[in-house]
Amino acid sequence: MTLSELAREYLATRITSLLDETAVTGFFVEATIEYAGWAQLAVQKAAQNANPPQPEPTINGDVSITLSEWAVIKPLAYLFCEKETALMHELSKLASHEPAGRASSEIESDITNFRNEYLRQWAFHYPCETI
Repeated sequence: MTLSELAREYLATRITSLLDETAVTGFFVEATIEYAGWAQLAVQKAAQNANPPQPEPTINGDVSITLSEWAVIKPLAYLFCEKETALMHELSKLASHEPAGRASSEIESDITNFRNEYLRQWAFHYPCETI
């Protein structure tokens, strides 16, 4: 599935979301880029192994990812969306609205924890080599 398709699926299951498809896709791309810093995406491997080798694909809403890649990327992508929603709720206090849900600082703490604890463990891969 592409990141844009995953963003549409995310919005279809969250009818009360304050984010639009462009914003959600952007957060999914951001999380995928961060994942790609630790592991090579399947589309990148395919381009590298093509004969002749193809240029590395740009990570955008049209890039396809595997289910196993999405399983690692999804929690971070959802945290990015949740944080943006929390920021919108917090900004609505200026108009005398009462924010609902977790504070953006709590979510930022979860993002940092995910980056430090899980992303490195789940995404990092280095092939074994013998000497």
